[in-house]
Amino acid sequence: MDVEQAEQNAWTGNYQGLYVKGLAADFDLYVYRDAYTSILAECPANQWGTTRSVPGSGTIVLDQIHTNDWALYAGVEFGDADYPVKAVSFEANASSLSSSGVIEVWLDSLQTGHKIAECPITSTGSFTTYKNFPVDIPEVTGSHDVYLRFRGEGSGKLFQLKSFRFLGKLKQPTANQSIPETVQYTVFPNPASQQFTVTSKEPFSRVRILYLNGQVAGQFRYPQPVLTTTLTFHPAPGTYFLEITTNKGTRCTKLVVL
Repeated sequence: MDVEQAEQNAWTGNYQGLYVKGLAADFDLYVYRDAYTSILAECPANQWGTTRSVPGSGTIVLDQIHTNDWALYAGVEFGDADYPVKAVSFEANASSLSSSGVIEVWLDSLQTGHKIAECPITSTGSFTTYKNFPVDIPEVTGSHDVYLRFRGEGSGKLFQLKSFRFLGKLKQPTANQSIPETVQYTVFPNPASQQFTVTSKEPFSRVRILYLNGQVAGQFRYPQPVLTTTLTFHPAPGTYFLEITTNKGTRCTKLVVL
């Protein structure tokens, strides 16, 4: 669920459990569950047959998974059609002693929704050894309730599920978005600390800073296109994408923040 906070800041928590230690939390928007960030399987919004447990490894997991059990994870956000990242695969982190388990991935409903994947779970050697099991999916946009339905042979426990996520990749620009190689821009310094300058050979009207999963970390718009601008940004250290938009389309480059 997205929550906008227009005029009331300094929150320290809410019923969904957002909190900070000793500090007020100021924000304008958050996503309840991001598809491209690992989602803990232990916390479904609803479930049938499964339990939350702490097995011998000490890791909290979704346990006692049998054929026809299911778990619901509400409000998973994939982004709209203009989102720069598209989902290309589903990945489960699980442990198993058998090789016959399958996770069916459904959107919105087990009866009237859409099944987008079947992810086989093979033996990992023990219930304390976890591996990632990926499977391709069709492109998904929007916000959806994600149902995981489990099936396998026999009546015994199939596997344990620690987490899952959707893997994405940056969308390639369409023909009318592509920028000729003669249109170039520079970012200096790069790596940067909190301030850097963008200079382009073509006037640009927007600069966006994106996390590697495509989420927007910062955005700067210009009523009149400019050729250069100095930006001040305060992100966590790491690698980002810097996207510049001209009247001919967009182009991305990597930005390293120290």
